[in-house]
Amino acid sequence: MARGALPLIGHLGRILRDPMEFFTAARDVGPVVGVRLGPRTAYLVTAPELVRDMLVGRYREFDKGGSYFDAVQSLTGNGLANCPARDHVRQRPLMQPAFHPSVLPRYTEVMSACVEEVTGRWRAGGTLALDEEMRRISSLVATRTLVTSEEGAQAAAEVARALPLLLPALHRRVLIPVSWVHRLPTPGNRRFERLRTGLRESVDQVIAQYRRSGVDQVDQEGDLLSLIMAARSEEDGSGLSDAEVHDQIMSVLLAGIETTASLLSWTFHLLSRHPDVRKKLVVEVREVLGGRTASYRDLAELPYCRRVLTESMRLYPPGALLSRVTTADVELAGRAIPAGSDVFFCSYSLHRDPEVFAEPEVFDPDRWLPERVTSAQRKGLLPFGAGRRKCIGDAFGLVEATIAVATITDRWQLRPADTRPVRPILRTVLAPSSLRMTVERRDADGRG
Repeated sequence: MARGALPLIGHLGRILRDPMEFFTAARDVGPVVGVRLGPRTAYLVTAPELVRDMLVGRYREFDKGGSYFDAVQSLTGNGLANCPARDHVRQRPLMQPAFHPSVLPRYTEVMSACVEEVTGRWRAGGTLALDEEMRRISSLVATRTLVTSEEGAQAAAEVARALPLLLPALHRRVLIPVSWVHRLPTPGNRRFERLRTGLRESVDQVIAQYRRSGVDQVDQEGDLLSLIMAARSEEDGSGLSDAEVHDQIMSVLLAGIETTASLLSWTFHLLSRHPDVRKKLVVEVREVLGGRTASYRDLAELPYCRRVLTESMRLYPPGALLSRVTTADVELAGRAIPAGSDVFFCSYSLHRDPEVFAEPEVFDPDRWLPERVTSAQRKGLLPFGAGRRKCIGDAFGLVEATIAVATITDRWQLRPADTRPVRPILRTVLAPSSLRMTVERRDADGRG
């Protein structure tokens, strides 16, 4: 059991005060650590090899669930990212066409346009809340690749606007897995219900509009939503119901907006504080882009940019804390865990394990060079999960992030505008506490 549990609340006080410090310190206690969340005991797995075993070799015993996914389901429903294994078997093949590698070139045109639109409003010498700017980019990308009809786009934009307002309440539901607490008529709970109801109505409007237009008969050149609605099971020819489509939309938007915004924010934070890395990246993107917006054909020519993003995800993985629920009594590293127990793993801590990553606190993109990367590193890096439940949108998100980082780095120099330290804040995804930056145009030689 982790140290410092208090009567009634257990470890909640310490977790709420500094969750990343708590989960990282637990690594010294053991590979599987008991954690008290109020009246319940959960289990934190701190060893990378055990987490991979859970996700890959023993996924049937550790199903999607637990307080993290229960909280997310309260907003997104039973979408692919959150559903239990019995539903995943049917949903994954139906969702796969929307994220097939063959459609990525078409999506990158939208991604490039969204980066242009947001950064086109920047002014040299101006100061920006960069994390908010990155969320604007990811929101535009998520909504414009999801729907292309005017009516649908307006509703999707409303969803994107409201989602960040719901994250603090989602995080409370993760850490306080006591359902009656979240039903109390507090101002926060009432606001959550009001926003959630509005989101459901907006999404239902989009689905109804697409059904009226006969979108379930479209070919494979449609947007994300039309591909999802047109998909049919190879076994019985059935597609997703309106309720199932609703849940997929919510899952795609929540994952697509917040995780990519987090990755971009942390990447620019790290680049602003590591001039040697930034200079190498500027050289690469200037040679490849020379001032134009990145496109799909440029991706293969940006290996250092990809390594920068990989290293950023190692240090600040968006999905920093995830959970599973045991489907039977299990044993893990000699620890007996009862059926129905919450089992957590913290990627933020796992990615800082010195047994796996040499000098784990150092931002070193070249640790991902083919000749340097080790098998333990590959297996220990879990920003998108692993095994059958690995994120279906991982390639989509990395392409979007590469387009944004390359284009912005080629044109803009970003400098911290605040001397206060930037801290990781857990809000369902791992976000920076504040990220105010001053932006300057680069000259023809790549200098700020």
